[in-house]
Amino acid sequence: MRKRRKPLVSALVVTTMVGDLTVACSSQPNTASNTSDNKNTSAAGTATTYPMKTDKTLSYWGELPGNLTGVKSQHGDVPFFQEWQKQTGVKLKFTTAPTNQGKEALNVMLASGDLPDMIEYDFLGAFPGGPEKAIKDGYILKLNDVIDKYAPNLKKYLKEHPEIDKMVKTDNGKLLCLPVPARGSCPSGLSGSDYPQGLA
Repeated sequence: MRKRRKPLVSALVVTTMVGDLTVACSSQPNTASNTSDNKNTSAAGTATTYPMKTDKTLSYWGELPGNLTGVKSQHGDVPFFQEWQKQTGVKLKFTTAPTNQGKEALNVMLASGDLPDMIEYDFLGAFPGGPEKAIKDGYILKLNDVIDKYAPNLKKYLKEHPEIDKMVKTDNGKLLCLPVPARGSCPSGLSGSDYPQGLA
């Protein structure tokens, strides 16, 4: 975890890797642009190859979804997160909020100023003032510029699916999260049905 900062570099890596996973997990058939060499070309024209070769570890905070309580003790035990790290080459350090105490744990974490690179929380429905306030207070980043620059596949997907684009943006058009493949909406606690087939 890091002291109160906007983790731009981490957000870029996360956006790229999750954007690729999001698009890859959609039900779209493979096309000529989806080659088997796991390359993604950003708007800048540089190719990203997966898994990435990096020694960076990103921090991830979230409450374990209720359907996994008693089955898995932390996010790192969930096959989805194990596969995510394997496919992207980016290690994740998980902090799991106590079950049914996510709101309280989030408030303590935000008050401490010791923020992770990624937070899984329902900022849209459960955060006082909603995502606009969380963005204004510096707790979460608006992802518009990051998506424009580093996730052209996700940007294209959202443009082609305006109903999903609307679900992952605030009323003012700020992109606040990456869509969950099966739902299209922001994650507010992932359920088994949201995971790609074979990973849940």
